[in-house]
Amino acid sequence: MDDIPKQMDTRHNPLNFGTCYAVMEPGFLNALDQFIEQSPGQWILSPAPGTACRFHGSKTSQHYAKGRRSNAADIMLKAGDIDAEYARAKETFCGTGLYKHWKPYPGLHVDTRQPVKGQCLTWEKTRNGAVVYKWIQTSSEASYSSF
Repeated sequence: MDDIPKQMDTRHNPLNFGTCYAVMEPGFLNALDQFIEQSPGQWILSPAPGTACRFHGSKTSQHYAKGRRSNAADIMLKAGDIDAEYARAKETFCGTGLYKHWKPYPGLHVDTRQPVKGQCLTWEKTRNGAVVYKWIQTSSEASYSSF
């Protein structure tokens, strides 16, 4: 895992996203930059394939970038409190998933999907692999589509 960056740079650094950078939604990149800049933690982009864009698989995935721009990424918290960051992410992103058991670090899926009937989707993958989904009312302070 020597190729994992020490910490994500912000301000749309193409080095964070490689070939995906050209198909990333600029508004999502703005939201991600702001989230990382305001975090006391140290973040890296997940080294897993398809973490920022995918050209195969489910067309409803926020990562999917064939004929559209990806508005999602999987990020890993190298140092910090993942539960506190998950709570904070739900105030910024309308799609937020918690993965405490990712390796080498716990992480989050974050995306800027549009709210559905005023609600956003959150989920958590448990140690046994089950995924628990929950729709939450959007916050008046949330910035889901303001980027």
